[in-house]
Amino acid sequence: MLSAIRTDKKIIQIPVVRIRQNSICTRHDYSPSELRSLAQSISNLGILTPLLVRKVSSSEYELIDGERRLRAGVMCGRKKLPCIVENCTDKDAALRTLASNLTRTEPDFFDIADSMNNIANEYDMTFSELSRTLGIKHSEILTSQRLLRFTDEERELIREFGLTKEHALAAVRIENPSERRMTLSEIIEGGMNVLQSEAFIDELLTRKKRLHRLHQKSTLVLKTTRILENTINKAVDTMRESGLTVVTEQKETEGYIEYSVRIEKSTGKVTEVIRTA
Repeated sequence: MLSAIRTDKKIIQIPVVRIRQNSICTRHDYSPSELRSLAQSISNLGILTPLLVRKVSSSEYELIDGERRLRAGVMCGRKKLPCIVENCTDKDAALRTLASNLTRTEPDFFDIADSMNNIANEYDMTFSELSRTLGIKHSEILTSQRLLRFTDEERELIREFGLTKEHALAAVRIENPSERRMTLSEIIEGGMNVLQSEAFIDELLTRKKRLHRLHQKSTLVLKTTRILENTINKAVDTMRESGLTVVTEQKETEGYIEYSVRIEKSTGKVTEVIRTA
C-alpha cells in the first residue's frame, strides 16, 4: 500500500518555473487541441482543481498530479498556479503519479508501461509488489511490459494513427523490428480493426513457421547429402587406389538425389544405385 501522506490542504500559488515534472512517470499523450481548449478555459475561469506537488528543495517542487493543467497554464501565460503541497517520499510520489495516470479515461499505454518499469527498477520493486500497491492484476503489468519492445519510431507510428493497445499487443508478437514496422504499416494502410489485425498477424506467423520448418528440413537434407557424398567419395577413392576402375554419377530430381557407382570387373559390370530423399 501507499504510505500515508500529510497535507494541510492549504492552496498556495507557486511560480510555474519552480514546478518540475516527475522524471520517473512521464507522459506523451497530449492533444494540442485539448491543451488549447483547456488553456482557454483557464484564461476565462482559472484553474478549478489545484495541482498536487511536493517540495524537493528550498525553491523547487515536483509535480504529482496535474500535468495537463500545468502545460495549459503555461500555454495561456500564467506565471503562478494554485497548488496543494503534499509531504511524501520519492517512491510514493512516483506511485501516486502513476496511479493518477491509470485513472484517466484513455491513458497512454506506452507511458504506463514505461512508468511501471521505471518505478520497479528505481525502487527495486517486483511486479507482484507493484500489482498489490496499485490494485491491478499482476498479469496486466506483465502484459504491459511487452510493449517496451517497440522502438520509438514504432511508438510514434502507433500514436499518430490511433492504434489501440490491442493492436499493439498483436503486433508485438513479431520479434524482428523491421518486420514489425512493415506489419504496422500494412495494418494502418489496410485500416484493419483489432480482429483483422490479429488474424493477419496469425497468418504471417504461421507462414513464417512453415518456411522455417522447410528451411530446417532443407538444411538437414543438404547436410545429410554432403555426409553421404563424402562417404561415397572416400569409398571410391579407396577402390581406385586398389586398382579398380570406378565410374560415379550424380543425378538430382525434385523428389530425390541419386548417386551411381559403377565398378568395372573382368567378368562383367555391377552397378549400385544409392538414393537419398
